[in-house]
Amino acid sequence: MGLVSVGQKLVYGLIEVDVFNSWGTTFPLNYKKFHALERKLKYFQGTDYKYLTCTFNNRHNQMCCTTRENIEKCLELYGVTEMWMPAIGEYDRVVRCPIDSEVKWFTI
Repeated sequence: MGLVSVGQKLVYGLIEVDVFNSWGTTFPLNYKKFHALERKLKYFQGTDYKYLTCTFNNRHNQMCCTTRENIEKCLELYGVTEMWMPAIGEYDRVVRCPIDSEVKWFTI
């Protein structure tokens, strides 16, 4: 989703939203990292856009999110990791961000 000014033809920011289907009523305790897909970085790298990526549980009543700044920090510190993704049955490349104060949690 984009936050834009059509009249001025400006993009202010982007919000990436997904659903983590294995996350039922509580976030899986074995997950210690928030993953940002490397292929999504192109949407904000080289721009001044604000960027927020949000992951909902399968009931859509809980969400965790992080910002462009945190993803860029993690990219610099940890790089990109290729990981097996059982849900899609293939490898994907991700920036792994620790679940810390830079990952925000919301519950409705």
